[in-house]
Amino acid sequence: MPCLFAYRKINRVYFNMKKIILIGCSGSMGKMIQENIKPPYKIVSCIDEKNQNIDDDYYAVLDFSTPKATKKFAPIFISKKIPYICGTTGFSEEDKAFFKGLCDIFHSSFKLVSNFDNTFKDFIESINLIKSSFKRAIIEEWHYKLKKDLPSGTAITIKNNLKELDVKIISHRVDKVRFIHQVTFYSDSKILTLKHIILNRKAYLKGIIKCLDNLSTNGFKEGL
Repeated sequence: MPCLFAYRKINRVYFNMKKIILIGCSGSMGKMIQENIKPPYKIVSCIDEKNQNIDDDYYAVLDFSTPKATKKFAPIFISKKIPYICGTTGFSEEDKAFFKGLCDIFHSSFKLVSNFDNTFKDFIESINLIKSSFKRAIIEEWHYKLKKDLPSGTAITIKNNLKELDVKIISHRVDKVRFIHQVTFYSDSKILTLKHIILNRKAYLKGIIKCLDNLSTNGFKEGL
């Protein structure tokens, strides 16, 4: 009986498996996802420079690649109506309009997330709560020197929430892996600083799973 129970359990997990294709599997985020993602989700296919094979049978797409790669592969999956979750940053407003247009044409979905940490939303809410008391703000960010987008998508998201203020972004690219965003507010009489620090990439996994658990089936959406 124990063997039969174990067989049924394994069989149930297999048939309930939700197959994910990962774009950017050779990058740091891609490697973290492959090492830590758990059932019912399973990475069954990867796309990078060496492997670009695509099947039709996927529960969702996870994309942590480059804007160039996203603009190549997103139209393929959007046209197949496979939900697309994108953690790639560095897109222009024209790029976003392009993805939105594809979603409208094919009645499919594209979710663009600049930061998958669940507490980042709380950070943004704190910023919106206090910003009316200040005139200007400086956003500083620290990332590893190989990060391609400058400023980062997270820094731009923060700036988009401070449109009423005079805002400057300072981007630091350093020798150690860093995920730090700091906002310093200034008025005539006071200074206030808020800082958001991620210690390692695994902090983003809960947000990724949240997106997979709550897939949108139609339209372009931005944010976690």
